[in-house]
Amino acid sequence: TVSAVVTVTQANSYIAKFSIQKFTITLNANGGDLNGGESSYENYMGLTQQLINPVRAGYTFKGWNLAAYEGGNAFGSLTGQVYTFGAGHDLATAQWALNNYPITVNPNGGIVSINYWRASGEVGVSSSQITMEDIRSAEIFDMAYDTEANLFEPTRQGYTFDGWYTKATGGTKVT
Repeated sequence: TVSAVVTVTQANSYIAKFSIQKFTITLNANGGDLNGGESSYENYMGLTQQLINPVRAGYTFKGWNLAAYEGGNAFGSLTGQVYTFGAGHDLATAQWALNNYPITVNPNGGIVSINYWRASGEVGVSSSQITMEDIRSAEIFDMAYDTEANLFEPTRQGYTFDGWYTKATGGTKVT
């Protein structure tokens, strides 16, 4: 691209001058929260910025996925949580893993049916499905965050079911 036209009539020097550019890294928490931190940082090519770890209930932060802001390959680079500015604007998107939590179901001498969601990606599960099991003793189930398990009324010969509780003695009744 032509930026200047000169007519040569004598010896002269022409020196290019530049203004340094600043570039931006924008953080997308992807359903999470930046925990009071900045959502974007601006700096010069080659300088670095420590990125914060966002938070999201029920999930574990697995790192940032880096791409150019308008799509395509990133201009900068990311090593752990340290971003190095490149010669373009980038977007870092948080990556998450869904947490699992153990629940213990104890029919306390009885027999109970339980149905619960099993997420795709678990061993032996190709798509999300409901699994139903009859249990006769305490069992631990690994449940994904924010999923439901239906505890049906257990049966025990010679006893009346009084409800599900969080502890064998005392505890809070679960409804």
